[in-house]
Amino acid sequence: MHIRRSIAVFIAPVLVMGVVAGLNPPLAATAGANSPQDAVITFLGELPHRFAALASAAQMVSTPGTPTYRTFLTVEQAAEQFGASDAQIDRVDAAARALGLRAVVDPTRLVVRLTGTVRAWEKAMGQPITFQPSRPGSPYNEYVFSDAQDAPFPTAQDPDFWRKGYLAFAGGLQAAPKPLNKAINRFVPAYIEYVPADDVPAPATAMSGAAQRNSIPTYSSPSSGSTTGRSLYFPGSTTQVRPTNPATALMKSCLNNPAAPIAQGFSVNNFIGHNQVFDAYGLSALQRASGAAASDRVTIISMGGGFSDQDFAAAAACFDFKKPAVKMTLGTGVRSPFVNINDETTLDVQTVSSTLKNARSIQMVQVAPSVAGADFVDAYTRALTTPIQPHAITLSYGNCEPLIADRGMYPTLESVFQFAAVIGTTVTVSSGDGGSSVCQEQSADSLDSFYQLLEEALSGLQDEPAGSIDAQMSEELIAGLEIAIAEITPFVAYSRPTVAYPGSSPFVVSVGGTQIQLNPNGTRAGESVWNSQPYAGGAIGNLVGTGGPSASFDAPWYQKPLTRNDVRSVPDISALAGNTPGLPVVYQGTILPNGGTSQSSPMMAAALAMISAREGQAKRPPIGFANPWLYQVVRRSPKTVYDVTVGDNQYAVEYAPGSFNIPGCCQADLGYDQASGLGVLQFNELIKYVNR
Repeated sequence: MHIRRSIAVFIAPVLVMGVVAGLNPPLAATAGANSPQDAVITFLGELPHRFAALASAAQMVSTPGTPTYRTFLTVEQAAEQFGASDAQIDRVDAAARALGLRAVVDPTRLVVRLTGTVRAWEKAMGQPITFQPSRPGSPYNEYVFSDAQDAPFPTAQDPDFWRKGYLAFAGGLQAAPKPLNKAINRFVPAYIEYVPADDVPAPATAMSGAAQRNSIPTYSSPSSGSTTGRSLYFPGSTTQVRPTNPATALMKSCLNNPAAPIAQGFSVNNFIGHNQVFDAYGLSALQRASGAAASDRVTIISMGGGFSDQDFAAAAACFDFKKPAVKMTLGTGVRSPFVNINDETTLDVQTVSSTLKNARSIQMVQVAPSVAGADFVDAYTRALTTPIQPHAITLSYGNCEPLIADRGMYPTLESVFQFAAVIGTTVTVSSGDGGSSVCQEQSADSLDSFYQLLEEALSGLQDEPAGSIDAQMSEELIAGLEIAIAEITPFVAYSRPTVAYPGSSPFVVSVGGTQIQLNPNGTRAGESVWNSQPYAGGAIGNLVGTGGPSASFDAPWYQKPLTRNDVRSVPDISALAGNTPGLPVVYQGTILPNGGTSQSSPMMAAALAMISAREGQAKRPPIGFANPWLYQVVRRSPKTVYDVTVGDNQYAVEYAPGSFNIPGCCQADLGYDQASGLGVLQFNELIKYVNR
């Protein structure tokens, strides 16, 4: 799972020597360039709608045994019943026209896109816009109305830790102008415009998945042991041996050809065959039975990522699946498909297609990475309103849940997910790759950067004459970096488990990660929680499947009978995410073992879409939001899952040299657990219970 960071999500701007140092270059720049006054820009707003009625309908239509179970509405019917009324839309339209703007209401009636020139928006907002032009390697023109704030960073003991942290990291966005602010509920005044000429088709040094993670330098071990009562791996261990596949001869792929372009540093034993995983999961029979029926019925959401058609064709030829056409829907500010070759999107496309196996076509929505949830809302509303409605939508992105889940337009996203349930679309989301320390891992990335800058500054100071101007500048830089390190450290050292959103939403299927082990005859010997830290040579990175308790959502109705928790728990289900050994992916002409929950989510989206496609062949409705059904089925028939009872997703994060934070969570166990969820679906069994 790729963790996104943006100005209203997780930026830690630190003004040092007049330069902003942030977690993400886009949207962190100061206002300096003159904004083109005639440029046309679009902002998103949430329309008033029937929140409670929509949530209730989504629950009823998704829960077996209710009068409306799987009685889905069309997009138009759902919009009419739960979206903004005609009078509310007229109010928004009149307010926009009064400001010289144009309002375009989304077909869901949950969202409005507000368009006008920069000149019109600056007049409406009563302030100049912050404009940052694109540049090579950062291919976005960025327009943002910000509400400058100088909020202090919270201490670890602050009971309002995450709200204050959001303000300190992200600052604020300007409110909607009058009279528009009275006609809409939420508003994000940020427009990100993709500029293909500045995109990088394929960086020469690019690496993917395991190759990236294995290149991270090692750290020393902490001096103290675990206090959780469980054995834990600490970075620096040299005793763990990376497992391999003892049945490589049975992989049905080109990997057994000595001429296969396997990436340097890997051998055929580092891979596992698609056929071996699909056989273990009972998916092979479903692939044969559904044929091409799921064509067009799986949608991938891509945020800023393109892919290589040559890689795609090579993967299809090597891994024994038909190469489907990819039908594109472009989001706000994106006028042409992304030209870069992104490892995340590459993995999504190849995983969905290999899982479907026979599809003629799949769908993709490409949106520009934006702020405060506007990009997520833009992507999902477009995905739900394509001419052919998807049975399943997959997303492999997320952010620190307690920092963002109830802010910006993320609450709007909950209504969009409920809308998806009402019209019969399953939404799967990667739970994350940061173990039970997602927020700490995100913060640690920034902390590492500041430590590196500090080391460089200290080294440079030694070379400057005492009292010189350069020495004074270095001393000021060092002082600023020390402040930044002190402010960010409480986030890395936060002692409680944290998870990612939107994977923690109660209205998505949160997909965690496992590592499968095979017998020499190719059958499954076992499956454990994905945790590659022991095999990473001391590396710190996205290496562990995320699971744990939500800090933002109560336990949904379908989880309570099994989990007996008061809060939402993730994941719901799990699938192969480990890369030791891993499924192969073709990336920039070479074959790598990849993984992560970015792989398990698209695999499960495609698998669930095949079930819905088979239902369509039988003239029955799709399965829709799958969680209530899955929890009931597994409770009645445990054979519908492979229960993962081995492993944990505890994750070591370094917050000071030699000091590691490992929140106490989560161990696999019998039945549901917060490391693997219900377990791994066995589709040959599950398909028997679709209509029981």
